[in-house]
Amino acid sequence: MKKLYKKTLVAALISLSVLFVFAATEKWRYTAPMIFVQVVADGNGGCSAAGLDTNGLANIFWFDNKGDIKYSSAPNPGFISGIIQSCSKKQLVYMSMIPMPLLVQVNKKGDEKPVVSLGGFLYGRPLPAMIANTSVFTDNKGFFVINVNTNAKTTAVVRYTYK
Repeated sequence: MKKLYKKTLVAALISLSVLFVFAATEKWRYTAPMIFVQVVADGNGGCSAAGLDTNGLANIFWFDNKGDIKYSSAPNPGFISGIIQSCSKKQLVYMSMIPMPLLVQVNKKGDEKPVVSLGGFLYGRPLPAMIANTSVFTDNKGFFVINVNTNAKTTAVVRYTYK
């Protein structure tokens, strides 16, 4: 009986310690009437996110570490999985289909610069890698989740810190 009590007590203490070690705090949330399909952390507490609106058009958002929008794209037809190619605190690179498939580089001020190739178009990574969803949900400061609210038909990009 004493052994069972000790094992139960140890298991309870381990469970409680795990709760405290892995505690996470919501820092910010962005909710929209669309389906977010890709999130890429920028390594500084912000991220970029690709979402499909009710018309099936892709929208790209770039959030700073407080959840404020640094950049928002025009609706983009012809969604490609893995549309966001890279994201850092200094730049965002994503695939656009307007007016043809090309890469768009966005600087930290939100200025767009198309990256084009004469006589063709560019992909930011090998084509097989674009088929898979290439989300990056974590960085050194925390992680992101895509929260789906089926009652309100919205999704949210949510930032959590490890504290």
